[in-house]
Amino acid sequence: MTAEFELRKSKTNTFTYHLKLAFGQILFNSPEMPDKNAAIAGMESCRQRGADDANYERKKLSTGAHYFVLKSADGQVIGKSELYSSPKTLENGIEQAKAETPAAKFEDKET
Repeated sequence: MTAEFELRKSKTNTFTYHLKLAFGQILFNSPEMPDKNAAIAGMESCRQRGADDANYERKKLSTGAHYFVLKSADGQVIGKSELYSSPKTLENGIEQAKAETPAAKFEDKET
Protein backbone atom coordinates (compact mmCIF):
# COMPACT_ATOMS: atom_id res chain seq x y z
CA MET A 1 0.00 0.00 0.00
CA THR A 2 1.26 3.48 -0.76
CA ALA A 3 0.13 6.37 1.38
CA GLU A 4 0.26 9.98 0.36
CA PHE A 5 0.30 13.31 2.13
CA GLU A 6 -2.05 15.80 0.50
CA LEU A 7 -1.41 19.48 1.12
CA ARG A 8 -4.36 21.88 0.91
CA LYS A 9 -4.77 25.64 1.14
CA SER A 10 -7.90 26.95 2.84
CA LYS A 11 -10.02 29.94 1.91
CA THR A 12 -8.43 31.75 4.86
CA ASN A 13 -4.92 31.17 3.43
CA THR A 14 -3.85 28.60 6.00
CA PHE A 15 -2.54 25.17 5.09
CA THR A 16 -3.42 21.67 6.20
CA TYR A 17 -2.38 18.19 5.16
CA HIS A 18 -3.73 14.74 5.63
CA LEU A 19 -2.32 11.27 5.21
CA LYS A 20 -4.43 9.23 2.82
CA LEU A 21 -4.05 5.52 2.09
CA ALA A 22 -4.00 4.20 -1.47
CA PHE A 23 -7.68 3.17 -1.28
CA GLY A 24 -8.74 6.65 -0.13
CA GLN A 25 -9.06 6.31 3.65
CA ILE A 26 -7.68 9.29 5.56
CA LEU A 27 -5.60 8.19 8.56
CA PHE A 28 -4.99 11.60 10.08
CA ASN A 29 -5.25 15.34 9.50
CA SER A 30 -2.97 18.17 10.54
CA PRO A 31 -3.88 21.25 12.49
CA GLU A 32 -4.01 24.48 10.47
CA MET A 33 -0.58 25.83 9.61
CA PRO A 34 0.16 29.51 8.93
CA ASP A 35 2.04 28.91 5.68
CA LYS A 36 3.08 26.30 3.17
CA ASN A 37 6.59 25.91 4.56
CA ALA A 38 5.22 25.12 8.02
CA ALA A 39 2.91 22.48 6.53
CA ILE A 40 5.75 20.89 4.57
CA ALA A 41 7.87 20.84 7.74
CA GLY A 42 4.95 19.18 9.54
CA MET A 43 4.72 16.45 6.90
CA GLU A 44 8.47 15.84 7.16
CA SER A 45 8.14 15.60 10.93
CA CYS A 46 5.36 13.02 10.45
CA ARG A 47 7.63 10.98 8.16
CA GLN A 48 10.46 11.08 10.69
CA ARG A 49 8.35 10.30 13.75
CA GLY A 50 5.60 8.14 12.28
CA ALA A 51 7.21 4.72 12.74
CA ASP A 52 7.79 5.08 16.50
CA ASP A 53 4.87 4.07 18.72
CA ALA A 54 6.13 6.40 21.46
CA ASN A 55 5.14 9.40 19.30
CA TYR A 56 1.45 8.44 19.31
CA GLU A 57 -0.92 9.44 22.07
CA ARG A 58 -4.15 7.48 22.43
CA LYS A 59 -7.25 9.44 23.43
CA LYS A 60 -10.90 8.77 24.17
CA LEU A 61 -13.85 11.14 23.93
CA SER A 62 -16.67 11.21 26.48
CA THR A 63 -18.85 9.65 23.74
CA GLY A 64 -16.66 6.55 23.82
CA ALA A 65 -15.01 7.19 20.46
CA HIS A 66 -11.24 6.75 20.27
CA TYR A 67 -8.60 8.67 18.33
CA PHE A 68 -4.87 9.21 18.26
CA VAL A 69 -2.54 12.12 17.81
CA LEU A 70 0.97 12.03 16.39
CA LYS A 71 3.31 14.45 18.14
CA SER A 72 6.42 16.33 17.05
CA ALA A 73 9.69 16.26 18.98
CA ASP A 74 8.55 19.32 20.97
CA GLY A 75 5.17 17.77 21.81
CA GLN A 76 3.05 19.62 19.26
CA VAL A 77 0.24 17.73 17.50
CA ILE A 78 1.21 17.16 13.87
CA GLY A 79 -1.56 14.70 13.08
CA LYS A 80 -4.97 13.82 14.53
CA SER A 81 -6.81 10.70 13.46
CA GLU A 82 -10.37 10.11 12.48
CA LEU A 83 -12.58 8.55 15.18
CA TYR A 84 -12.50 4.83 15.94
CA SER A 85 -15.22 2.77 17.59
CA SER A 86 -12.99 0.64 19.83
CA PRO A 87 -9.49 0.39 21.25
CA LYS A 88 -8.78 -2.46 18.81
CA THR A 89 -9.68 -0.43 15.72
CA LEU A 90 -7.67 2.48 17.14
CA GLU A 91 -4.60 0.25 17.47
CA ASN A 92 -5.12 -1.00 13.90
CA GLY A 93 -5.15 2.63 12.74
CA ILE A 94 -1.93 3.40 14.59
CA GLU A 95 -0.27 0.30 13.12
CA GLN A 96 -1.27 1.46 9.63
CA ALA A 97 0.07 4.94 10.34
CA LYS A 98 3.35 3.53 11.66
CA ALA A 99 3.75 1.38 8.54
CA GLU A 100 2.74 4.00 5.97
CA THR A 101 3.87 7.39 7.26
CA PRO A 102 7.66 7.07 6.86
CA ALA A 103 7.47 6.38 3.10
CA ALA A 104 4.40 8.46 2.28
CA LYS A 105 4.58 10.48 -0.90
CA PHE A 106 3.64 14.13 -1.13
CA GLU A 107 0.99 15.70 -3.36
CA ASP A 108 0.38 19.44 -3.46
CA LYS A 109 -3.36 20.07 -3.80
CA GLU A 110 -3.05 23.70 -2.77
CA THR A 111 -5.34 25.06 -5.48
